[in-house]
Amino acid sequence: MTNGKLFGNEKINRLIRDEISRGVFSHAYIIEGESGSGRTTAAKNIIAAVCCKSDDAPCLTCDSCRRIFNDLSADIKFIKKPDGRATIGVDSVREIFENIYFKPADIDVRAYIITPAEKMTVQAQNSLLKILEEPPEGTLFFLIIENASDLLDTVRSRCRTLKTEALDKKTLKEMLFSSSAKAKRAFEDGNIGEDIFELWRGNYTSALMYFESQNACDNTKLFADAVAEDTIKRLEQPKETILLDLILYLTSQIKTREQYEAFLQALEKKFAEALMKQKCENECASALSPKIIFTYYKLTDEFSAQASENPPITAALTAFAISLVQKR
Repeated sequence: MTNGKLFGNEKINRLIRDEISRGVFSHAYIIEGESGSGRTTAAKNIIAAVCCKSDDAPCLTCDSCRRIFNDLSADIKFIKKPDGRATIGVDSVREIFENIYFKPADIDVRAYIITPAEKMTVQAQNSLLKILEEPPEGTLFFLIIENASDLLDTVRSRCRTLKTEALDKKTLKEMLFSSSAKAKRAFEDGNIGEDIFELWRGNYTSALMYFESQNACDNTKLFADAVAEDTIKRLEQPKETILLDLILYLTSQIKTREQYEAFLQALEKKFAEALMKQKCENECASALSPKIIFTYYKLTDEFSAQASENPPITAALTAFAISLVQKR
């Protein structure tokens, strides 16, 4: 929801509205998808559709809808990792038992949103099973997760699994216009090209971060930073699978000498930042070892120094990708 409007995941929204209207909805949902794909908003949409009295629920304007979408309802509890902990343990799940049998205070249901659900320990999941098997009437559960297979089979069998969808370009742009003055200004000034949408892959949070974390006035820099980040993610994959994927990715994204030079500069900076983080915090900043990161840093510096003299872009990118993979 952005400025009073729900965006994206229309298939989920239509399905749930239909089921709720027929009174056949589930008491427990697994909402699967990438972070930033609207998983929590989809959960709130389900809660609102159950509670809203409008014929076209959720109406987004009644007291229940406003409480739900503005995080003002005492009846919606978020179960998250405690500060300083890496997992959601059994103690966190047991907190649900403290008030689950109380009547709702300000909406028609009590709802529990567990996020990220993949952080639940096996013990926590088994504890949750006891509630999922015989939940009190008027209780809803939502397990927000990237991959439902990370949950126990017994938990999955007691929940309805829904998968969020990537936002289409039009919807994503509309959301950015509604929520970010920086994004709106950048689009209206013509500083953002259409190719940037391919890098965001329909993910609202990823797109918003670009605008909120920096001045979105240099489209080439934005583009280069995004390609560099995606390149590192690809390099973290097993060596035997990445060469062709990396070549196809780079040659499909980078088309001009300016983009190529900016990409190499961005990638070199990211490798340097990763090395600095490892040195200062005594931990590796990525799945790559510090030794490999340093090797990649030097290699990228070499290609960057020769960027203006290199052969055609496709050939240069192919040579660069091969060199990266060979250094593994």
